[in-house]
Amino acid sequence: KQIQPYLKNLKKEGASRKYSHGDWFFGTGKFPRWLGYKLGNYIIHSVKERNPNLTAKKMTKMAVRKIVKLSGLVI
Repeated sequence: KQIQPYLKNLKKEGASRKYSHGDWFFGTGKFPRWLGYKLGNYIIHSVKERNPNLTAKKMTKMAVRKIVKLSGLVI
């Protein structure tokens, strides 16, 4: 499935106290299986496309909001 439609869900539910790891990563609820992994991969791939000199080591020290901002995605 396409990732784009789920980006709004990520903003709405990703930081919620009612977040369900099983729903996002294993498809036990309303999301497709592995969605959390696919979204993470999509975000990091977008960051690398826009910032080819940014290393994984540098990204591990960045805040999530900074990584999302560098991806250029609207979440």
